[in-house]
Amino acid sequence: MRQFALRSTGIIFLLILWELVSRTNLIDPGLFPPPSQVISALVSLTLSGQLPKDVFASVLRAVAGFVLGSIAGLFVGAVSGRIRAFDAVLTPVVQVLRPIPVIALVPLAIVWFGLGEASKIFLVFWGVFFPVWVSSYLGISRVDKNYIWAARSIGIRREKLWLQVIVPAALPTIITGLRTSISLAFIVLVAAEMAGSYLGVGYRISAYHLVFQIDKMMGYIVLMGALGFIADRTFAYLVNRALPWYQLSVNQD
Repeated sequence: MRQFALRSTGIIFLLILWELVSRTNLIDPGLFPPPSQVISALVSLTLSGQLPKDVFASVLRAVAGFVLGSIAGLFVGAVSGRIRAFDAVLTPVVQVLRPIPVIALVPLAIVWFGLGEASKIFLVFWGVFFPVWVSSYLGISRVDKNYIWAARSIGIRREKLWLQVIVPAALPTIITGLRTSISLAFIVLVAAEMAGSYLGVGYRISAYHLVFQIDKMMGYIVLMGALGFIADRTFAYLVNRALPWYQLSVNQD
């Protein structure tokens, strides 16, 4: 409770400072509307039904892309981290593709998949895949060989070796990569929705920018930050419930 109060103090101070700066006209309120005006805009958008639809569409895209990208990243990282032949074949390919920014793939995704959901999910998938691959590859390839030798010496079979030794030893690194990918999923999602969409938080940010409705634009920006925060805390909660021996701190950014 005390930590919650301390963290809330920082947010409250930021909101008060934001309100004062806007109200005292140090910055043009039309360009920097106060939080009271931004909250009022969000409330009206919620009552109209538009905001819930945008949130649902964005969350669905982010979750689908995150799940698919994580599964692919975990699989490729696992096989390339433990099997030398796969490492020799897959790792150079992934390393060549990894530096390509997601924003550069937006036109290609639209050409391939159109303006529907598939293009957004593909771009989120792309952004999530590589950090998950890196974390799983490093975690699995750096498992202490003494653990593996000890397990083999007592007769543990290959399939159980993965479940009982390799994965548990690599899990902290893998979880770190997954958690990092959550924020990346929302960052990529905004770029994907701005480039070609008719619904979603990122689309509304771009649309309200074009018509100069700054209060609504800032409201959706704040909303995107809130969605990322909630997703991160939800992930930490699920990890802590599923793995009670591995308590993931909720204080991490």
